[in-house]
Amino acid sequence: MIINKIGLCNFGSFEGEIQLDISISNPEKNVILIGGKNGAGKTTLFTAIKLGLYGPIALGYDTTSSSYYRRVKRLINKNSLSKKDVNTYVLLDFKLEEERELANYILTRQWRYEDQKLIESFGVERNGKILSEEEIESFENYIKSLIPPQLFDLFFFDGEKISDFFLEGNTSKNLKEALLLLCGYDTFDTMASNFKRILHKGNDELLDDEEKKVSELLEEKEKIQKSVEFENTRLLQIDNEINNLDEKQQQLEKEFRNAGGLLAQEIAKLQNDILREEKFREEKNEWLKEFANDSLPFIIANNLVKEVKQQINKERGYQKYKTIKESLNNEFLKQVICEEISNAQIRIIDSNNQNYAETFSDILARHIDNKIKPDFDVENFEPMHYLSHDEENDLLDIIRTIEGQSADQVKKCKEEISKSISKAQKLRKRLEASEKNNEVLLNYTNDLHQIKEQIGKLMLEKGKVEVYIDNLNKHLSDLEVKFKKAEESLKKARKDKSVFALCKSSHSLLMEFIPVLIEKKLDSVKEKFIFMFKQLIAKHDYIQGIDIDKDFNVTLYRQSLTSISMLDNMMAKIGVESFTNQMGDLCVKHLMNKLGISKKTELEKALSDCKENCIIELPVKVDINGFSKGEQQIYIMSLYWALVKMSNNNIPFVIDTPYARIDSAHRERITTKFFPSLSSQVLILSTDEEINNEYYTLIKPFISKEFLISYSDNDQCTNVEGKYFFEVAS
Repeated sequence: MIINKIGLCNFGSFEGEIQLDISISNPEKNVILIGGKNGAGKTTLFTAIKLGLYGPIALGYDTTSSSYYRRVKRLINKNSLSKKDVNTYVLLDFKLEEERELANYILTRQWRYEDQKLIESFGVERNGKILSEEEIESFENYIKSLIPPQLFDLFFFDGEKISDFFLEGNTSKNLKEALLLLCGYDTFDTMASNFKRILHKGNDELLDDEEKKVSELLEEKEKIQKSVEFENTRLLQIDNEINNLDEKQQQLEKEFRNAGGLLAQEIAKLQNDILREEKFREEKNEWLKEFANDSLPFIIANNLVKEVKQQINKERGYQKYKTIKESLNNEFLKQVICEEISNAQIRIIDSNNQNYAETFSDILARHIDNKIKPDFDVENFEPMHYLSHDEENDLLDIIRTIEGQSADQVKKCKEEISKSISKAQKLRKRLEASEKNNEVLLNYTNDLHQIKEQIGKLMLEKGKVEVYIDNLNKHLSDLEVKFKKAEESLKKARKDKSVFALCKSSHSLLMEFIPVLIEKKLDSVKEKFIFMFKQLIAKHDYIQGIDIDKDFNVTLYRQSLTSISMLDNMMAKIGVESFTNQMGDLCVKHLMNKLGISKKTELEKALSDCKENCIIELPVKVDINGFSKGEQQIYIMSLYWALVKMSNNNIPFVIDTPYARIDSAHRERITTKFFPSLSSQVLILSTDEEINNEYYTLIKPFISKEFLISYSDNDQCTNVEGKYFFEVAS
């Protein structure tokens, strides 16, 4: 992959449209040098490249979610937001090798606001042809499989942070993941991990348990079904017995009545009816007593009651008349009429033009008096009772009650008492008639009692059986559900067993296959590491070898001459394990070969038994932690370079902070040996303090294009010029 052009519009600190032509025309000039002060916007270019290629995935999102848009909003140039139409895009023009042919792609990822919402659009052009939505979707899957986003991250070299990857934390894990990813073996590793996870669950015991469970549930289900059938048959038998006893009971009751007998419930009803009649007569007699005491005297003195009622009504009318007359007297009416006439500024006069107001008020007072005066002689009327309003109402209510009563009510009550006495006599006669034939009817009663007891027991038994059948059916329903689930689990277990067997064989195959693949790649990494390390390190023969074991632990070695006696003394003091940790596994293997032993446990005895104190050359472990910061960075860069070269991935390489931790003694070698050989296209992001005039002169022969990015505080935007900080003196 070679990037020809990067286009930015209102992206990050870049305002307006900016085009960077970073194409490579000469393979010998593969460096794109981009200079700029800290904060000028150099690393924004890498963000733009990755976002243009991968969209949401570049920022850690699966889709264009609201969280993704919030991140994108922070990347839109703030100055552009004040303009009428906000247009932000990233354009990538690059070449990609496809089936030994180069295809030219132009990707445009654009953002715009619609109804205050940010909308993203993505367009792809291949060899001048605009791809359809379906073709774009295929392209996105293709580019992610060809150059995974994680792989692209490995081609961004940050000199300040790279030591964290190779020296601190879980370095062996990081190295393994990087190698697998660069070689495209990460899929195999993921498959092996997934197979291992499935194998850990186990399967054989699960299958046996599921088969046993299905068998037990089926047996229990059949047992319950038989119980339900038995209980239903039993229920039918009980119903038949109850029906037979019902018929026998009805026949006995018929014969019993024909013999003059009364059933217990009938006797009870007769007794209750007699008691009810007695109670009815008691209530009627009590009413007669109350009537005689409370109402009868007033009925006898009916005329006197009428006079009292008339007197009360007259007193009520008299009192109303008196109250109104006192309120609307002649003086009050005169005052009101005179005031109203005066306020209205009018006069009431007669035919002689005399004031007629007082005469008018006298006439009005007489009319009102005639209108409200009761229809009895008010002047000669004298009140007798002087009752309050409530007392009048209570007394009139009593009088109305008395008026509603009459002697006919007493007559009707006596007739009802006579009828009740007659009815009670008839009921007693019927009861006595039944008791006379007691001996004959006793046998019927006993037989009926026995039948009722039998029916009661059968009904109780029937209820129990019905409840038991309901419980059995519920249990059967639960068993059906469990049985179906167990059958599904059994099917799955049988299917999983075949999957389990396939996973087992696949995992075994991968566990054999992956180390073989990795071993070949590690050999290539070791070879390339030694080559580059010797190119970069200033010291002669600083290290001669590197070992990367199956767990990806890296150990450096230097050939060293040492005596057997010195090794024996060291072994005696610190033991085999500490000796191995200090000298290195590779050293121990070489020593074992020289001593002719095959087990490490024999090493201590073999050294002590060795009589010849000869000098031997061994690869001795070199402690990386003992390196200077600059030497550690050389180690990291060499290992990084070896991994990249081993993978043979042709992806543009971005280097930020190129000389971090590198002393001046090594910078010249890195400038001429490391940077130009990393990839077919290397983008270096540098300040003038890193690639200064001296190193600019050294790297100039390898530069294809150079740019200077500067940030304007006044305009608050980034400007791009087609030059670097310096120029090479002729």
